[in-house]
Amino acid sequence: MQISARADLWAPQLSCTGPAEALLSLWVAVRANVRKILGEVTLADVATATLPDEVLVLAEDPEAWTHPWPTPLSTGP
Repeated sequence: MQISARADLWAPQLSCTGPAEALLSLWVAVRANVRKILGEVTLADVATATLPDEVLVLAEDPEAWTHPWPTPLSTGP
């Protein structure tokens, strides 16, 4: 079973208006990318540590491991 097979049990109906309209497109793009990755990975892949190359390449990017926003205790950029 693909991991994503259970990730879409309920999809809320979303709508945004005005300046927030772009948020809906952003949310859909993020969701599509999550589904793409999870659609390529099975529980067996995780259990045997044999993730697809595309997933490994993304995980090896040092920027993927950084927090994009300052923490509340940060004093600088």
